[in-house]
Amino acid sequence: MNDRKIRIAFLITDLDVGGAEQNLAALAVGLDKTLFEVCVASLLPAGEVATRLREGGIAVTDVHMSSYADLRACRRLHRWLRRARADLLHTWLFHANFLGRIAARFVGVKPVVSSIRVAEPRRLHLLGERLTTALADCILANSASLRDYMIDAGVRADRLKVIPNAVDLQRFAAARRRAAKAKRLRVLFVGRLTEQKGVDVLLRAAGDVSLRSGIEVVVAGEGPDRSKLMALAEDLELDHVRFVGQTDRVPELLAESDLFVLTSRWEGLPNVVLEAMASRCPVVGTEVTGTRDLIRSGENGLLVPVDDVPALVGALRRLSEDASLRERLAEGGYETARRHSMRAMVEAHTELYLELLKRSRRLI
Repeated sequence: MNDRKIRIAFLITDLDVGGAEQNLAALAVGLDKTLFEVCVASLLPAGEVATRLREGGIAVTDVHMSSYADLRACRRLHRWLRRARADLLHTWLFHANFLGRIAARFVGVKPVVSSIRVAEPRRLHLLGERLTTALADCILANSASLRDYMIDAGVRADRLKVIPNAVDLQRFAAARRRAAKAKRLRVLFVGRLTEQKGVDVLLRAAGDVSLRSGIEVVVAGEGPDRSKLMALAEDLELDHVRFVGQTDRVPELLAESDLFVLTSRWEGLPNVVLEAMASRCPVVGTEVTGTRDLIRSGENGLLVPVDDVPALVGALRRLSEDASLRERLAEGGYETARRHSMRAMVEAHTELYLELLKRSRRLI
């Protein structure tokens, strides 16, 4: 490669606000600019995270893909990859993984790294992963339990490697905890309002008669299930639940809250749990892939079974009655967040890229 920079191309399904998108941005901006030159493409029109990338000097391209059968967009994807003259392609999320691996084979880009971010339950997606595994030189999972899940689903174990998500500790730790003690315990959920996140379980727990007078619930995020969830809250007469929509005030919301709850039915490694931990906000999560990698129940958070309203009620009641437990879990969570630094995540990717490039003789 002589003295020129190593060209890394990132391809992702979209650049809306989410854990994968934010980790991509942190990595793209954090890579050593004296060693790497980075460009990014999004299959769907670029969202809010694209602004952060461009402010960091990263070129961002929209492929404007509408479906797998969008042949014009497939051609645009191939043209972008050729123009990028990438030494390595790194794809993120299922659609980008599937189409990016195929495009790389046609264009002749190698090596290829792919990131799987969630324990995908959809059989068609799992089939797509298995069919194109051989086209990737390395497949990254963001937790050990996600790696094991993908092995059980038929993805080749020899291609899988774990690099956990990272959290911007300074951003979340710097938010000021609210000084005045509220009359009610404030419980926060942040995430996309979809079936995956199980917000309906949180709402049903919030309706328990033993909790109604003692907690207030803030639901932050948007998604296709918002109207259905708001209707459920109305049916349950949850006047102590507020939907605040999409917001860029997540650090402040966490700092103002007494508990964070994530009721997911499946995950990969939820960034928002790390963000709550970095904020010293005690966490209650469901025992699913990724979340259970972060939470040691009773030490740095509490785990409850998926879709178990009584268990969630019990955990919320326990924490509402025990301030010392909340404090202990908050400190344990903060120590967990400290081990997931941005620096460690960037260094792990840098080592992987250089190893793969040397192995493929693109770097001598």
